Amino acid sequence: YAMKISAFSNNLKSMESKFGYSRQLTWLVRLRWAAIAGQIALLSFSYSFLELHLPNRNILLLILFITATNLGLWIYQRVCKMVPKSILGTALVFDTILVTLLLALTGGPANPFSIVYLVHVSITAVLLGSSWTWSMVALSTFCFGLLFKFHLVVPELAMHHMEANEVFSIHLYGMLFAFLLVALLSGYFLTKMADALKTQEQEIGNLRLLASHEERLTSLTNLAGGAAHELGTPLSTISIASSELKMALIKANASRDMIDDADLILAQIKRCKLIIENMSGQAGEIVGEMPKAITQEDLLAAIKGQLRESETSEIKVDFTNVTCIHAPLKALTQALGILIKNSFEASRKESNVRVIINNSGKWLKFSIVDDGQGIPAKLLARVGEPFFTTKEPGKGMGLGLFLVKLFAARMGGTFDLCSEFGKGTQATLTSPQAT
Repeated sequence: YAMKISAFSNNLKSMESKFGYSRQLTWLVRLRWAAIAGQIALLSFSYSFLELHLPNRNILLLILFITATNLGLWIYQRVCKMVPKSILGTALVFDTILVTLLLALTGGPANPFSIVYLVHVSITAVLLGSSWTWSMVALSTFCFGLLFKFHLVVPELAMHHMEANEVFSIHLYGMLFAFLLVALLSGYFLTKMADALKTQEQEIGNLRLLASHEERLTSLTNLAGGAAHELGTPLSTISIASSELKMALIKANASRDMIDDADLILAQIKRCKLIIENMSGQAGEIVGEMPKAITQEDLLAAIKGQLRESETSEIKVDFTNVTCIHAPLKALTQALGILIKNSFEASRKESNVRVIINNSGKWLKFSIVDDGQGIPAKLLARVGEPFFTTKEPGKGMGLGLFLVKLFAARMGGTFDLCSEFGKGTQATLTSPQAT
């Protein structure tokens, strides 16, 4: 298990370098589809209404080639889940060259759509960093400079100053439309890509947090293993001696206080063993336990098996679409047991705790609702941190909710707490159906 966590942590940095570029490539592919549609529309409009003298066949062949390359990128993105930065950069460089060829066939520098070079520069700046950006600036400037010497002249797009009372030329109309189109495309796609970057950063942050939790639990497990080895024998000896002492006191008709003291020793020994067991992370461990089919009756029996006899009559369990689910039974019910016990401790006397279990097909949702005092807002953000507890000394170690969160993360699910001080708490555990 420790080796597994170590490998997870070591691979995190390499994952971060590739993690989000698949999402950015998706948006680049969508931008290219939009550009292809725009190119076809403009070609049709210029042929039907403007009557420009353009090499339409060559332009159409170039658009078909761009379509083929975009289809290839789309297939690559679907097949390869981890897309390296170099693929994204190469696609943008290739697009700049293709834009240059299109402009060369449609008037060169006289084509008002030469402003589209800025789209590629902006996208590169957002996604790929300074080195790629300055390279793209140099390439775009070089390509635009080439257009001044190598281009097909289109008389209708010739640039000239407007005389008094002269109507706008096609070139000026084109400049206005190109500016509006580039502004809209840049604003829309750069906003979407920025959102994708934020999502990527959040997911990487979650990975780092999970790695940190895993490392903490690994250290805790190693510590507990050593403690269990060193303390197991003396605790067992004390337990046996205390049991014999209790029996001797009973036979000797000793006072009730002395017998209670012996019971207290035995109870504290049991508590020490439970602390060591909890420190070893057993409540959150799912390694080695295979998912299996669980019926509604089996799940209910397993949940009640985690509770005291007095609590089983005060718990209400509601099932929605739960006939048979697939999950690691022991780990799941131990996690639910932690949440239910916390709810009973927070609830008022003679009040019920509701457990709502919903099966939506792919996802399992477990909601535990109590009517206790709730959790103050300033403490809610810290709940679930290891060794953080709001209970009185001796009544909790602050590991329960941490282990539940760890169980949810390992299963690919989530854990959330919704609480309003004075009005109770709802704990929600979601987990995908194991297969």
